[in-house]
Amino acid sequence: MQNMLPKLLLLSFLLMGSSGSATAQPSQKADADAKKVAAALLATASPQKETRQVFAQRVGPTFKRLVATETMTRVVLGPAWGSMSASRQAEAVDLYSRFLMRTLQGAFENPLPSQFELEDGERFRSKPGSATVYQITCLTLKTADCIYYSAKSKANEFTMAFQLLYIDGRWQVVDMHVSGMSVQQVYHSNFSSIIKSDSIEKLLEELRARVDS
Repeated sequence: MQNMLPKLLLLSFLLMGSSGSATAQPSQKADADAKKVAAALLATASPQKETRQVFAQRVGPTFKRLVATETMTRVVLGPAWGSMSASRQAEAVDLYSRFLMRTLQGAFENPLPSQFELEDGERFRSKPGSATVYQITCLTLKTADCIYYSAKSKANEFTMAFQLLYIDGRWQVVDMHVSGMSVQQVYHSNFSSIIKSDSIEKLLEELRARVDS
């Protein structure tokens, strides 16, 4: 899972097998609402070095409120999600949520938090029929056409962006870009490789080892 694969590795066959039940509607709410969500997540950065446990305890409640962790888990697991029991799905969401927080903490450790500046964001529309992680997320939510909001931040040459969708009446983060790389695309590709070569149980085992270390 350490391989940082290039973008656009997602294959079209991974679009199949979604079993999501949530809904995502193109939002007419002000862009300022989406920016507030991104700013709140960015504000969890701390100028002090923290252990993983301390960071998780401090940031966890905010992270779960602002980030669509179940949606993101369903996307990265692909068709394997539909074959899992409810208890295994819940475990997968918990493990991936903790794994994402580790990713966020690692990104925050590069520049000083005080150096981050939230730039103006922009809306963009997913492309139906494409094999991007954006469209896979739309299909997971049983929505053929999604309007995203991308909130970008920068600290010197380091960039971070949050991609948001309007889900169940509020903006939620569904992807993070670190220095131009989509976290969801990278993990989707890596997880799919593990599931294909071994099993979903093997992936969960590796995630447990990562988050518990």
